[in-house]
Amino acid sequence: MRLILTILAGLILAVIIAVLSRPPAASPDRLVVDGVHIIDVRTGEIAEDQAILVEAGRIIEITDAERSRSASRRVDGGGRYVIPGLWDSHVHATGDVTDALDRTLPLFLAHGVTHVRDMGSNLERVADIRTGIAADAGQLAPRMLISGPIMTEVELRWYGDIQRAIGEPGEADLAVQELVEADADFAKAYTGLSAGSYAALVAAATQSGLPVDGHVPDSVGLVGVVEAGQRTIEHMDISAFLTCAGGPDGPFGNHLALRFGVGMEAHMRNLANFWQAVDWDLCAPALEGLGGRGGALVLTLSMEIRERALVPPESLASLSEASRAWCLQGLEEIDAVPDAVRQTAYGAMAEALMRIKDTGVTLLAGTDAPNHCIVPGISLAVEMERLGEAGLTPLEVLRTATLNPAQVFGGQTGIEVGQPADFVLLETNPLNDITAYRQPTGVFTQARYLDRDDLQALRDAARTTQAN
Repeated sequence: MRLILTILAGLILAVIIAVLSRPPAASPDRLVVDGVHIIDVRTGEIAEDQAILVEAGRIIEITDAERSRSASRRVDGGGRYVIPGLWDSHVHATGDVTDALDRTLPLFLAHGVTHVRDMGSNLERVADIRTGIAADAGQLAPRMLISGPIMTEVELRWYGDIQRAIGEPGEADLAVQELVEADADFAKAYTGLSAGSYAALVAAATQSGLPVDGHVPDSVGLVGVVEAGQRTIEHMDISAFLTCAGGPDGPFGNHLALRFGVGMEAHMRNLANFWQAVDWDLCAPALEGLGGRGGALVLTLSMEIRERALVPPESLASLSEASRAWCLQGLEEIDAVPDAVRQTAYGAMAEALMRIKDTGVTLLAGTDAPNHCIVPGISLAVEMERLGEAGLTPLEVLRTATLNPAQVFGGQTGIEVGQPADFVLLETNPLNDITAYRQPTGVFTQARYLDRDDLQALRDAARTTQAN
């Protein structure tokens, strides 16, 4: 009898051990991405051969691949590299509701861009786009931060209905009230604002709890907008830094006339001279102060460095007929500029970028899509390549589109348990290969995983012609 009891006890113990060691049943919305190398965007360290367990759109476990738990779907990472979803911190994505929903927003996701910051929006169209996204469970779109209309002194004919003139008394208060009612995320200041209108905008926005981002009005200057509390400065260009080199009445006050009137060669020569003339003793402390309080500079080098070789065939194939013609015309103008002139201008910009980086200001990647030859999604990868060519380290480049915007605007700062599952799989290590961002092989965002075939289908759907 004692022997029988001993055998039964052993059997019961074996059953208990088997039950406890069995993997939990797979949740219907649980996904495991197995066998990936996770890059820590803070330190650059890489955790190799990991598994990421996602449930209900959040990361619930990260472990060694061999210890990964069961799931309803398992993705073989195949030794690919995982980074947080990318940010394009300066876009114009809401020009047309149908195009935004059918093409522009999915095209961002097709290239690993899970967050965009729209820098000029008609509030009615934004509402329609948000309604379209909410009404269609299958709609693919990145998360969006919205500025509402560009705040101008008077209406400018080329900005149509994405601007709001605030030059009259009381208009800044009304404009900010409209932004709050429309659930905008921030207000965008534009270059031509008078000092009085700019001050009124900042005061109204501050009272309403809205950040002010945007351009540097000539009337206020870079030092002035930093002192006023503006959160971001858009574009590393002459307009933003004009008051650091003599102001609108100085030797570079005619920069727009040179660029759009005299021609590209005159602009390039002026660009080189400008960056060599900047008074860093005047403006570097302001940039340091901007970074010290959590502000940032959005670089958009793609608006200044427009070499034909830097426009991939996929970009041309994804442009509308009119945009493609405009792009090609612009590239012809660049081609006509002597190579030495172009390289001198780009070299001066690169040196200036290193001076800016040394101030400690936070740097963000942005493209200004769909300007010039710039296409949603793919152009962020090209922008990041340009940042690397200008002198940022691969880790600094990666941070401009991941960690840095997340810290400035709020969002996922890494691949961590408890964070939203916004991440991208890359075929190669971006810390070794700056072109790694061009063709992501997987994107997880908003509780949905898009594999290589899904991403390629989105890219193909956006093409208006065949790539050459």
